[in-house]
Amino acid sequence: ERLPESGASVPSPRAGAAMGYDPVRETVVLFGGRGRTAAGRVDLGDTWEWDGDRWTQIESTDSPPAQSYMDLVYGPAGGRLVLYGASGQTDVWSFDGENWTVLGEPDGPTPTGASSLVTFDVGRGLLVAHVRTYGTYVWDGMDWSEDIAISPSNDCTALTYDVASARLMIACADLFRSLEISVSGPSGWELSSVANPPGVWVPYGVELLRDATGRTLMV
Repeated sequence: ERLPESGASVPSPRAGAAMGYDPVRETVVLFGGRGRTAAGRVDLGDTWEWDGDRWTQIESTDSPPAQSYMDLVYGPAGGRLVLYGASGQTDVWSFDGENWTVLGEPDGPTPTGASSLVTFDVGRGLLVAHVRTYGTYVWDGMDWSEDIAISPSNDCTALTYDVASARLMIACADLFRSLEISVSGPSGWELSSVANPPGVWVPYGVELLRDATGRTLMV
């Protein structure tokens, strides 16, 4: 475990921050989240980078408004990290390592609460957002369009693009009793598998990813 040096500048404690990895610059970017002050809980709007050795706060001439419970994903098409999904926020921002740029406030789904999931569809070159009360939408850099109208019936906690199958995958929990994984298909979401470990509650906030071989899906 690598700990910051004594007196080093580090992000303050927070929940619901967005973190994304930039594979070109090989850095992890953290934005926003919900922190605690003497006045209570407040949304934050600071940007930090972790290069593997230390945290550095980034001061941008422009920046997204303070927010929490959103997603930050890398878009290979533009070579930038893209931020979207905070409750009540419809604008899309990109980060190039130095500055934030607002990409517009498109007329798309309006996230509510911590209910939005965002990923990047590498195959189609589209930003994908699953919002519980709307369904699944894609953004081409200018406009939103509906991609999958019907949402899985349970609370969904993870959305990813699976390179191995070239399909979107979504994980949804059924009242903490089982975990359902669905994949995108011609007719919408198709149930792929159900995990129901006896006597074990399924935690909220799981993630989906492939191992290095690309053959094994890990939750």
